[in-house]
Amino acid sequence: MTPEEMGRVFAFLSKHKLASTDPVDRPRQPREREIADLLARDPVGLKEFDEFLAPQGMAIHEFEQAGLGLGPRGRVFVLARAADREDAHWVDDGWLWDGLVDGRRREPLTHTIVWTAQLWAIMNWFFYTREGRTVEAVSGFKDSRLSPTEFIGETKRRIEALRARGAPADGWAGKVRAILVVADATAIETRIRRFLMVMEQAGMIEPRRGTGEHIEKSSQGIREAIGYRQTLNAAVEMKLNLHRQAVGLPLIDGPAEAGGEG
Repeated sequence: MTPEEMGRVFAFLSKHKLASTDPVDRPRQPREREIADLLARDPVGLKEFDEFLAPQGMAIHEFEQAGLGLGPRGRVFVLARAADREDAHWVDDGWLWDGLVDGRRREPLTHTIVWTAQLWAIMNWFFYTREGRTVEAVSGFKDSRLSPTEFIGETKRRIEALRARGAPADGWAGKVRAILVVADATAIETRIRRFLMVMEQAGMIEPRRGTGEHIEKSSQGIREAIGYRQTLNAAVEMKLNLHRQAVGLPLIDGPAEAGGEG
């Protein structure tokens, strides 16, 4: 793989996160065949490309699509973060926190982080714990399912249960509870819809296809996708990074219930 080819591959994967020699259940991205073929035909170049990614805090992973239940042929290459590699200095997550902050008011970053941790855990409860799926079961991404309506209902249930349990002991648990229990139903719904929008923009979830249910009207009359599934990229990152990075998250439920380990 020449330096110019490596640059094209990196640019494509930075935008699309994966490249398949034979995409299934989605249209082929422009230049995807070229990028996937470059990676598939050059094992030495693939190893060199992974070495190039290391200083960027990322890694490339190759799968046979048949092993993922994505059709009888084809290979897919996934760009994923590597928790054992330091992020590149140019990586900017400011847009993510801007999207997740409560849009109705200014709030401390701590509040945004606490709420994001809860919603991330509950999202993965739908993808893993509810389905009895382990984080190693990457192929399960294609059958994962989540609807905004269910997400909102489950989150409200957990917040009400938290209120009913009363105040915990002093410390971090008490601070987390104080942040969460003041949210009303409208605030929870608004925050979840913002969270799902950002997760889709980040390539962590995508609209489900072939369900026969594609749109609904929210209470504000906004038409939106009612079904999401996990992306392959997100499933790979969960397998690689969960056990390294999930320890210490300020969650309102334990990892098993909230989706930490499936």
